[in-house]
Amino acid sequence: SGDVVYADYAIGRFDLYGADAAGLKESLMRLGELEVDILLPGHNQIVKGLPKGYILKTAKQWEPYLK
Repeated sequence: SGDVVYADYAIGRFDLYGADAAGLKESLMRLGELEVDILLPGHNQIVKGLPKGYILKTAKQWEPYLK
């Protein structure tokens, strides 16, 4: 998942200079189409045994902020 989605329903930074909130949203939605069992983020912990729809739920949670 690189820097897109992390454990605890967290996502990559979109408030930094040069960040692309719309691009992050698009990436989250594309990843949300996948059935994922293990999350391998670019930072922090690896997560095994993700609940079904984890990435899509994360995307929907953050969607109002990603404009």
